[in-house]
Amino acid sequence: MSMDWFRWYHGTVSDPKLALIAKKAGQPRPVVIAVWIALLEHASQAEPRGDISDFDIETLAVALDIDDDAIHSIITAMTAKGMIVDGGIAAWDERQPQREDGAAERAKAWREKQKQQPANTPNASERGRTPRYRYRYRYRYRYRYRSRNRGKSKAKGSARSREIRAHTQDLPSLRFVDHAGTASMGQ
Repeated sequence: MSMDWFRWYHGTVSDPKLALIAKKAGQPRPVVIAVWIALLEHASQAEPRGDISDFDIETLAVALDIDDDAIHSIITAMTAKGMIVDGGIAAWDERQPQREDGAAERAKAWREKQKQQPANTPNASERGRTPRYRYRYRYRYRYRYRSRNRGKSKAKGSARSREIRAHTQDLPSLRFVDHAGTASMGQ
């Protein structure tokens, strides 16, 4: 079974093993990394996965624009270091498992749970808290200010409030903003 991907692990480019192979093969490190990537790609597409016995050195040499002998020396150094064993990538099955860590099962269970839940039902965290929270803070300050002086004569209240009213009566209207950021017109 051929897959369209393979795992690439962090630190591969700076792996000391690849630096040692570059030194033993007498090739620059970027060329060794490019050959290793080509080997992993080929192994990923092979049947069985991990097999590189039919790897074509000439095609890679043309693709990378390097000498066939350079690639051959790199593969020989990788074999001597134990990265290639019996015509395949060493420990391929451990590095590239067919099965993931259970993500497919978790996703399937989540989808089944979503099917059982009605479409318009909010999740558990929104059910009880959100509407009360919105009501409490959105309307709390607006109505407190508006209803404070409703029904009372304008003469009542502190001297300071009468003074403020006297100075603001000729203004068209005042705009008040509560804590939720909702603007309301003053009366």
